[in-house]
Amino acid sequence: MRFSTAFSASRGWDDWVTANSFARFRKLFSEIPAYPFSIYISQSCSHCQFHEIQFFLLCYCSIALSDCRRYSASRFPVALSDCHHCSASRFPGDIPMDNNDRIDNSDEDHSYDVENDEYDDDDELYDLAVAGCHVAVTYYMKYIDKQPCRNSEQTGYMWLMDCLKGNETKCYEMFRMKPHVFLQLCNVLQHTYGLQHTRHIRLEESVGICLMILGQGACYRMVQERFQHSGETIHRHFHRVLKHLNIMSMDIFKPSDPTFSVVPRHIQKNPLYMPHFQDCIGAIDGTHIQVVVADDKKAPYYNRKGVTSFNVMAACDFDLLFTFVMAGWEGAAHDTRIFLDAIRRQSVNFPKPPPGKYYLVDAGYPLRKGYLPPYKGQRYHLSDFRRAGRGNHIEERFNYVHSSLRSAIERTFGVWKNKWKILKQMPPYDIKDQRNIIVATCVLHNFIRKHDREDEGFNWDEHDLDRPRSNSSGEGSSRQANVETIQDEEMKFVRDKIARSICGL
Repeated sequence: MRFSTAFSASRGWDDWVTANSFARFRKLFSEIPAYPFSIYISQSCSHCQFHEIQFFLLCYCSIALSDCRRYSASRFPVALSDCHHCSASRFPGDIPMDNNDRIDNSDEDHSYDVENDEYDDDDELYDLAVAGCHVAVTYYMKYIDKQPCRNSEQTGYMWLMDCLKGNETKCYEMFRMKPHVFLQLCNVLQHTYGLQHTRHIRLEESVGICLMILGQGACYRMVQERFQHSGETIHRHFHRVLKHLNIMSMDIFKPSDPTFSVVPRHIQKNPLYMPHFQDCIGAIDGTHIQVVVADDKKAPYYNRKGVTSFNVMAACDFDLLFTFVMAGWEGAAHDTRIFLDAIRRQSVNFPKPPPGKYYLVDAGYPLRKGYLPPYKGQRYHLSDFRRAGRGNHIEERFNYVHSSLRSAIERTFGVWKNKWKILKQMPPYDIKDQRNIIVATCVLHNFIRKHDREDEGFNWDEHDLDRPRSNSSGEGSSRQANVETIQDEEMKFVRDKIARSICGL
């Protein structure tokens, strides 16, 4: 190993004096064409004057100097000697020499002016060699003579298998899903999306690392200790699985019935909704996920509560499955601005309602064809009706049923946020990685719902999530005044018709 490599390997070195000395040391190597210099090395033994660490450091310095000799035979000949008290061999890989051996450089032509060179002084070279030894100390103590840290007899894979083969509660608590769902996820990621084993870590362990970070909100240090891997390994495998989950989103965020020809079961079996909302295909809303942003980029991410966040728009069906997720918009963006961008941009693949069908939206969205908001200026939230009854006005009756049916999106958000703890306190990753985390957790939400209908995380009482929400998630939006004037006469007629039907008129 070259001396410069040894120095660069000790990246944590921040001693400017030593670094400066090292630069002068290198300069000396490159500028002095020939200089008789000998280093005598003694193999460590019970009779040697050097301790083992001292011997190693001198050997390291010898490597640095002899490296110049191998690079050019005219530079810094190094002579090594055996131990004076034992017959220990010379430093491995070096050329045997007698103590008085020297490389003859007399035939070479050198235009080097000894009198005028500032590095001609032996003391200067000695000081620089000491600085080099100092660097070698740092390297040795940090990379060679370090105490093993993560060498537990129970490896991460062994612990993972114990979770998967033991009580399923343990697996559920650690990875937020049951063992059979975990194995199905690994199988899909491997055979459909190309996630493979690596040289030292199996695919199941990579997935376990990712799920533990997402589900527990665990920091890298905790995951390092649990899986017995370095921070770099944890980081690499977490982002590798995260990437494949985001690729998976293109297939899992879609309606179960692409043609919307079948009335959802949730509506069919409830006389409160049937037949009034038989043409409803889902609900749309936005929610804020707190994110960490650099100080110079925070301004557009501040939401109305004064925290930096993403305003995430999502659509869901009445089975609590996401059918569309758009993450990445700044917290200051108005819901309607994000909504209009989603329905106008073809690249985001928003599942638009066919003619005669519609999504339920809240009062912050415009009354457009295919999107049905409640009546404004009337009670809307279920908590309001529980305090004062359902009301007798036709608009209030409509708003009550509309709010009850649209609570599916609130329940979906609640289950999603409650299961994946990382969403409550996002780590300071790159802003794109934070966006990918949001999408990945939505993917896992759908995957669990499809493969485990009995998952306890989905057994939420819808009344637990009934709470007042403001009509706007981004106060001060320049688009708000314009979008509120958008009205579709056909959807107004549909809304009035449903309201009369609910009241039996």
